[in-house]
Amino acid sequence: MSRLARATVDVVATIRVPDPLPAAIARPHRQVQAVLAQSLAETGRDGRAALAWAWALTGTRPSPGHPVPRPRPSAAS
Repeated sequence: MSRLARATVDVVATIRVPDPLPAAIARPHRQVQAVLAQSLAETGRDGRAALAWAWALTGTRPSPGHPVPRPRPSAAS
């Protein structure tokens, strides 16, 4: 199996596409799965795109507009 295919399979497992889809999503289930996999393969599992997907599909994450906490620089000694 190619490295890209293996990465895509790993990425898809991070966010489950509910069945049935929420009423607000009008696209077919297979299309949503394909676009989700491609999106996460391109942008990663831990970024804002992943948060937006989880929020849109399940409502279990903060909304995409919610600010992500940034680490504060440590004080110089």
